[in-house]
Amino acid sequence: MRILLGIVLIAILASIIASVLYSHAPQIVELLQNGDIEGIEDYISASGWRGRFFLILFQTVETVLIFLPALPVYIAAGVVYGPLEGTLICYLTNIVVNLAMFKSLDFLKDKKDDLFGSGKNKRLERWLQSQPHPLRAIFLLCLLPVAPAGMVTILAHKTGLSQKQYAKALALGCLPGITISVLFGNFLMNYVLNVLRSRLHIPQGF
Repeated sequence: MRILLGIVLIAILASIIASVLYSHAPQIVELLQNGDIEGIEDYISASGWRGRFFLILFQTVETVLIFLPALPVYIAAGVVYGPLEGTLICYLTNIVVNLAMFKSLDFLKDKKDDLFGSGKNKRLERWLQSQPHPLRAIFLLCLLPVAPAGMVTILAHKTGLSQKQYAKALALGCLPGITISVLFGNFLMNYVLNVLRSRLHIPQGF
């Protein structure tokens, strides 16, 4: 009974997410493709209390589609929500989405390369296969901006790491990069733009 209830709840949640994606995904993908930080910021800010949900949606789309950049999302989060909340939302979203993606790969088997396009970075895959300690290598890939997070998730799955091992590498590795990016966005908003406003005598509302 509990399993059936869980399946029903997942189906309801999936249908809600699918309906939101259907109406918002084209614009979200366009903003991400263009790296339009100001556009992402405006999109989130204009959504009021739903802005946090759309921030999560931006990050989810960027992670799953792999080829879209994450940096504009993190910077926009710092601008709109500040260093603490912005980092917390992006960090938790990154962990949840990538772990869910990692788990889903158990069911996709040989189709994951076709679906996610991970086979495009053969050089990185060969480097990872040559490493004697895959867990350390995955930690470095999470820490350094060498490859998109979604691609790292697929490569980690190919090494045979358990979900627990990957969760540890991901949680420790992605935090510094996300924090720095969000802090940069907040710094950009609270310092650089304010200095420009003061020097150009632009009112705060503009």
